[in-house]
Amino acid sequence: MTANRSPAPRVAWLEGLRGAATVQVFLLHYLTAFFPGANDRSDAPFHIGWEAWIARPSPLFWLFDGYSAVYVFFLLSGTVLTYSFRAAPLQIPRQVVRRVARLIGPVFFAAALASLLFSLLPGSHVAAGAVTGSTKWLATIGPDPFSVSHFVREVAVESLFTGYQWSTLFPLLEPHLDTIAGSFNAPLWTLHCELWGSFLVMALVATQHVSRNLHRGLLIATPILFWSHPLMLFVAGHLLADFALRERDKSVWRSLTAAASLALGVALCCTRDWPVVDSIRQWLTPLAVRGDDLFHFQSQLGAFFVYLAVLASVRLQRWLSSRPFLRLGRLSFSVYLVHFPVLFTISCSIFLMFAPLGYGVAVAVACGVGVVVTALLALAFERWVDGIAVRFARNLGKTRTVRAHQGI
Repeated sequence: MTANRSPAPRVAWLEGLRGAATVQVFLLHYLTAFFPGANDRSDAPFHIGWEAWIARPSPLFWLFDGYSAVYVFFLLSGTVLTYSFRAAPLQIPRQVVRRVARLIGPVFFAAALASLLFSLLPGSHVAAGAVTGSTKWLATIGPDPFSVSHFVREVAVESLFTGYQWSTLFPLLEPHLDTIAGSFNAPLWTLHCELWGSFLVMALVATQHVSRNLHRGLLIATPILFWSHPLMLFVAGHLLADFALRERDKSVWRSLTAAASLALGVALCCTRDWPVVDSIRQWLTPLAVRGDDLFHFQSQLGAFFVYLAVLASVRLQRWLSSRPFLRLGRLSFSVYLVHFPVLFTISCSIFLMFAPLGYGVAVAVACGVGVVVTALLALAFERWVDGIAVRFARNLGKTRTVRAHQGI
């Protein structure tokens, strides 16, 4: 069978949705740092009255729900990577090398930036956490003093291949792995899922190209191995890839379906511990190699229904295809990688500097500076790191392939 070399389609709203999800992650981290009481931190104080308005179970919490937003990333990757891998479905070794090459450069520079900032402003997040009340999050996350061995271990091994404790796909390795809390850049934990999820999508695309029965067999095996684990979201994104390309009508039925799916998704994201969700989670968990707890599994389901709502809604797709969301989508990976060390160092230092002027003033200035610095760093990171990584991975092996087709 010859490979289908048609170019991967571009669906604008997918990139816009990625940008919107990145904003949710950004807001969640700043909320948890400076208003921890609004993010299920029952032992943390409310500093300003409106915090209670956005705390769970308020629907407003969804605007800050970076938990489900990360799972939207995985759904999007399952869809977008399906398009990409279909261009050469059987060139698996080259696709694997390209995928690693795509991620390893940004991981290195994101960890390097974080280590530099934590070295220049050590302890600022601990002092800020004592003031904000985020003693179990802001004050406890952050790397030990820099060491080359720790840096190499995180960049070359744990961030992509083995993962950290709790997030690893390999339970037998867990006792030997570092914790996420000790990472140079904690959001790197998701790239372990991203890498292995992309390999799973690669296998699904290849088997779909070779044999329907083989493809179905892999689809059946995946939930048995990874039920309730985020890897299942890559499978869901893969299965929805063709649906995302279809033209949408504006029928009342489709609009009602989208509204119901969005309402269910938001409800799942903004509340906790539904008994029916726990029953679903436990269905295949005893057989699974790796699963997730009820809180995270409910966030996964919430993300899935929000994704379905966008798939079914012409209005949501048009909104997410607007220029601001597309620009955010283009910068999303860079923002995701740089915002966390900026928050824990620069924003926390600014907060402590302005704290004598009042809590609200200090938070406003710290957040404002955090937004500006993150935006500037993300622009530079996208141009000089992520953009180069994308082009390098895309061109990797291309010359050799062209020569082979020319008989050289």
